[in-house]
Amino acid sequence: MNAPSTVHGLKDLVGLAESGLWPVVLLVPKVESSRDVELVAQIMEAHRKLCQIWALIETPRAIENLTDILRSPALAGVLFGAADYAAAAGCRLSGKALWHPRALLAMGAAAAGVPAIDSPYFALRDPDGLQRESKEARDLGFSGKVAIHPRQLHTIKETFRPSAQDLAEARAVVDAAEAANGAITTVDGHMVGPPLVATARAITARVGDIPAPIDS
Repeated sequence: MNAPSTVHGLKDLVGLAESGLWPVVLLVPKVESSRDVELVAQIMEAHRKLCQIWALIETPRAIENLTDILRSPALAGVLFGAADYAAAAGCRLSGKALWHPRALLAMGAAAAGVPAIDSPYFALRDPDGLQRESKEARDLGFSGKVAIHPRQLHTIKETFRPSAQDLAEARAVVDAAEAANGAITTVDGHMVGPPLVATARAITARVGDIPAPIDS
């Protein structure tokens, strides 16, 4: 759909409401406040339809208002729009120039308990660049990355999937923690406490190996 703050966005919402053909996931662009999300949610709920609402974060104002946006209970996830953000901010469309807003978005989403997906990589004939930027997104805390062509899917999946070494190390940490009954222990000479155990459980849960525990 178009941005809900525009006439075209409002027409899109009316069209969805009148047709009743709500999608499973609705991506809302140019979100800059929780009001944008709540407007869509209110119209959707008024017609007794349920779909996931994802906010596209693509302006400096949206980054400034992240706390407000992520507070919306109707929000299922967020995506970063690098091209529009760079145009609005007057910065280069490069990894280094966009590290700060990407890091803020990934951190804020983690605090709110919703997934954050990184912007697409636009150079279709640059697999090395796609892999490099996917690794940056993974290391910043993003849950995934948008693909704009099927040929990008394999690289993105492989980058965000834990490696065999990562999984083996995570299993060792989880096994040691369970053997220690929650007490601080060591694995291969390294101290292992609750934060490292939580990280290891998240890795194993990502591949369906061990369910991540529910926070008490």
